[in-house]
Amino acid sequence: MASSLRDLEAALLRLAEREIPAAVAEASRGLARDVLEGVVLRTPVRTGRARANWQVGLARPPEGVLEATDRDGRTTVARGAAVIARARPFGTIWIANNLPYIGVLEHGSSKQAPRGIVAATLASLVARRR
Repeated sequence: MASSLRDLEAALLRLAEREIPAAVAEASRGLARDVLEGVVLRTPVRTGRARANWQVGLARPPEGVLEATDRDGRTTVARGAAVIARARPFGTIWIANNLPYIGVLEHGSSKQAPRGIVAATLASLVARRR
């Protein structure tokens, strides 16, 4: 009996130390990738600068504005996904756009995104996961 309790305890410790953090990391990375793709692809495009300025940071928010453009969003999603892939279990993944006019776009100023960007992305993800 004692040996099976020790075996159970050892198995639970392995679960707590390795498998749970790995599962949490993969779930958070997957959600972050979905959010990133959603906001990038919902961002209205005139020059592609707003799309290109979605940035990902680990542990702290990204700073600054990029001079890049990305009309189709593929480069931005790939760049952000590479950062997300390095996220640690239980760590914070930041997705931000520091352009001064991103708030105006979020509040529906563009006919391309009348329901916004972040709000529409989050609503879509919540509906999909139900």
